Amino acid sequence: MKRFNLIVVLAILLPVMLFGADGGIMRYLQDSWKTIMGVLVVVFGAFWIPGLRTLMILALKTLVSEAVLKKIFILIAEKLVASTKTRIDDIWLAELKKNL
Repeated sequence: MKRFNLIVVLAILLPVMLFGADGGIMRYLQDSWKTIMGVLVVVFGAFWIPGLRTLMILALKTLVSEAVLKKIFILIAEKLVASTKTRIDDIWLAELKKNL
């Protein structure tokens, strides 16, 4: 049930994060696509070097753990809630923190 709640919350927050009032992530991607592509080339290029491949896989496993993803999600939700003036999202965030 908790996983379903997380999916529902992500489905609600994802459009806000992507196309927010200030352009959201889409504006960021348009403004800095060259930097992003450079980082991707370096990261995927490093997979050809055996020692770096092992370190990068270990780092990726650590970053994609459930605890890290929950913390990132809570941080994003807190920023979105702080940007609004309503109280209902404050209550929703408190319940979300309690359930996660």
